Amino acid sequence: MVKLSPLVAFTLAILISGSAFSQQGNARGPIGDSPYNVVSLWADPFAEAGYAFGGNSGVLAESADRIIIAQRGETVLPYPLPDDFLGFAGHVGLNVLRDTTRRTWNNCLFVVNADGEPIEVWDHLDYLCEGSAGPGPHRIRISPYDDEKRIWLINETFHQIYVIANDGSEVLATYGEKNVSGSDETHFGRPHRMSLSWKTAVS
Repeated sequence: MVKLSPLVAFTLAILISGSAFSQQGNARGPIGDSPYNVVSLWADPFAEAGYAFGGNSGVLAESADRIIIAQRGETVLPYPLPDDFLGFAGHVGLNVLRDTTRRTWNNCLFVVNADGEPIEVWDHLDYLCEGSAGPGPHRIRISPYDDEKRIWLINETFHQIYVIANDGSEVLATYGEKNVSGSDETHFGRPHRMSLSWKTAVS
């Protein structure tokens, strides 16, 4: 495990843990008209036969044509499937967040283009989520000040945060101790969100 430097520890001090968020309630701030258009069936299913997307937990549009997605693995589909099956578990009545007995930790991180077509699948990083009995990956971020555009992936269930190379080739750092909740300088308690400052980006 990589220990937090004082600089990174200070920056991550504003991380919101699951317990802190629950104490504040579910206030989400003002909600108005969305600046986005909803496009049904936008993302192309790419799972092997018998599987479907396992529930999205984080989307990061690095550019208009490179969108990094974290999902909660894949869902094992029932058999037989209807002839008009659209490729998504919800089409056959499955709730991918609740039907966890059907979850497999496959293809947790992937990249699509503006048309929703998969251009990169980082299945070599599935081990970051394997064995999780909870929601697994929760948020994905890139600091706007980081020239290397390193990816920060928050795993709520394991109480960890990973720093990943922008091309998904390797995990550069791991913060927090797997399956050990805490609130000191080397532990997190079900982290949900984080803020990346300029100092974090260049440290």
